[in-house]
Formats: sequence, C-alpha cells, structure tokens
Amino acid sequence: MLLVLSLLFILTKAEAAIFINLSPFFSLVASSLFLGETVQMVQWLGFLLVVIGVLFASGALEQGMRQSLRRKIMG
Repeated sequence: MLLVLSLLFILTKAEAAIFINLSPFFSLVASSLFLGETVQMVQWLGFLLVVIGVLFASGALEQGMRQSLRRKIMG
C-alpha cells in the first residue's frame, strides 16, 4: 500500500487509474501461480473489460490515437 501511495505523487491521474485497476489482475496471477487456482475465461473477460474501460475513461486511448495520426501526417 505504501508503494501505491508513493506512486500517486509521481503518476498522472490517468496513469494512477490504470495502475490501481490492474491490482486485481496481479492478484489473479498471483493466486494462480502460488495457490494453484484455475483462471476462468470469465475472469479474463472481466479483466479485459476493466482495462478497456480505464483506457476510455482516462483518455489514454484518445491520446494514443492522436499521436498516431500526427505521425501519419508528419510522415
């Protein structure tokens, strides 16, 4: 938790949202590796939906598309 709080001072709001919302993914992977739990397809789908939602809400997807468009225009 201390790591999360210290990173919040360094990261932007969008980066912090992505970082915080990835914690269930790391818990899922850790439980699979260390506890031998099986990961269901529904869990992977849920994780994918969370990531897509965070990318849309943070504006990171839009910013990436703008940068890609600028690169195409500039050559």
